[in-house]
Amino acid sequence: MIRKQETERRQAVSGIRKRKKHGSRFKSRIALEAVRERKTASEIASGSGVHVSQVQKWKKELLDRLPELFENASTRDQSQEKLIEQLY
Repeated sequence: MIRKQETERRQAVSGIRKRKKHGSRFKSRIALEAVRERKTASEIASGSGVHVSQVQKWKKELLDRLPELFENASTRDQSQEKLIEQLY
């Protein structure tokens, strides 16, 4: 416990912090909130503790990958087979 407190004190003094790792559920919730556009990206960011650019990045990724959800399995399999053929 003492070691942890000492480490936290050193980090606070030096300004070094560990990067936050956000889970997929958290990212999804933030991206959906951004897509709904009920709040600005800045409001979402300040409420969730992330940077505005991160909110915008997650929103863009969601919108870019959304069509993949509605592809049928055969189309997905064919595109994967084409990719494998190109790679090998």
